[in-house]
Amino acid sequence: MFIDVHKESHENVKVHDTGFVINPSVPFLGASPDGLVSCDCCGVSVIEVKCPFCVKSDIYLSLSQKRERNL
Repeated sequence: MFIDVHKESHENVKVHDTGFVINPSVPFLGASPDGLVSCDCCGVSVIEVKCPFCVKSDIYLSLSQKRERNL
């Protein structure tokens, strides 16, 4: 759903799986983002999906349109 909304206002959107990423300059630190999204207008960004309990009753489409809940 995020990608569908993102494609409406961005050009050449691509999504990439990441797995576990180790920082090469500090090899004992790593992260596991849910993915990377890139587009021609904004470059590369990290995707991190959360499912907060406080919005469990909202429908999915209405959640994607509530920008104040998306960082």
